[in-house]
Order: sequence, then C-alpha cells, then structure tokens
Amino acid sequence: MNKTEKSGPGPQSMDSPFDPPRPTPKLQRIFLLCGDATSNAIRALFDGEGEFVTCGEGTSGIESIHLLAGHPPGLVIIELENFSIHDLEIAGALKLEMPEVPLFLVTEQCSLQSEKQAISHGIDAVFETKYELSSLVLNAREVLSYA
Repeated sequence: MNKTEKSGPGPQSMDSPFDPPRPTPKLQRIFLLCGDATSNAIRALFDGEGEFVTCGEGTSGIESIHLLAGHPPGLVIIELENFSIHDLEIAGALKLEMPEVPLFLVTEQCSLQSEKQAISHGIDAVFETKYELSSLVLNAREVLSYA
C-alpha cells in the first residue's frame, strides 16, 4: 500500500512535507452602519459564515464616513428600520466617497418606490429583514467574489 492509500474510514490521503500549503481563505471585510437590534442578527449571520469579518460599525452616516476614510471595506451594509430621504442622502455621500464599494440596505419594509429611490441614491441592493436575510449573505458573497 502506498502512502496515498489508506484502509478503513478516514482521509484518503496523507499530507506530505512536499505538498504545497493549503491556501488560507481571505476574510472579506464588511462595515455595518446600523440603527437598531437587527444589526446584532446581521452581525451574527455574517460572523457565523467564517469568511467575513466586521471591520467596523457606525451609528450615523457622518461617523461612518470618518471611520471609513482611507480604509474602504469590501461591502457596506446599512441597516435601518425605516429610512427617509435624509438616510438616502447619507448613502449617496458614502457612495461618493467610495464609489467602488457596494452598499446594501437592510430595512424592515420597502415598497417598490422606496427601493427605486434607494437605488437612485447609490444603494446597490435592498433587502427586507423579514424575508431576505439569507439572500443577504449569498449576495454579499457574490459581490465580494468579483472584488
């Protein structure tokens, strides 16, 4: 039996000192701009995936712009229970500062009209907390794989 064969259950090959090292997965940096307790669920959702790291959190748009200056993450997730035109203007300011960084908006409810407004202000995707949190991670993974 050669060293790559093994009888019984277990791995089918043994590591050799001559095998190339296995790559360490690159952690994708995300930033949370959050307004309420949903952000805990969002943070836990991403932390549980093992491929994302929360590189910072802000509670206001101005604070977030200052925190992100010079260190853009791979993705910004803006979590707002309900959002107003002022919130969309903050998103627009973030997009001006970091045009290459995708902005995802997570909100309690969103009408088609509100979603269109959000997209016109620089938001790349809108997710409703009641229905779409699982697709939030899938979309984040997809967007960050192209970065």
